[in-house]
Amino acid sequence: MRNASIRPRRLLAAAALALASVAVAAPAPAEAASPPPLCLKEYHLMPFPGSIRAYGYKSCDDGEPVPLYVSLQRYDPASGFWHKVAEGVGEARFNCFGTGQRIYRHAQKPELTVTANCT
Repeated sequence: MRNASIRPRRLLAAAALALASVAVAAPAPAEAASPPPLCLKEYHLMPFPGSIRAYGYKSCDDGEPVPLYVSLQRYDPASGFWHKVAEGVGEARFNCFGTGQRIYRHAQKPELTVTANCT
């Protein structure tokens, strides 16, 4: 009788071992996809003789820079508001027609300001 009860246990142990080896032999899951490219939006505001220019580009580590929509604003001290004076894709340019001092800012990155003799 003792042998009869040992055999089913051995069969169960052998079956469990066979299943475990099948699970180990299964193919590993596919590797995760590579991470997306690192991209940065770059904004610049620069005074030039006779103009103020705002620039905007999206630069990724896997390709060429892509121009972004940008607009240039001028502060109106009488009203306290910023008014759009130029817009474009990649560059917005405001050509000066006077020498009065004004404050300009990049609309997409308002902390970029410049004071220039450009009205």
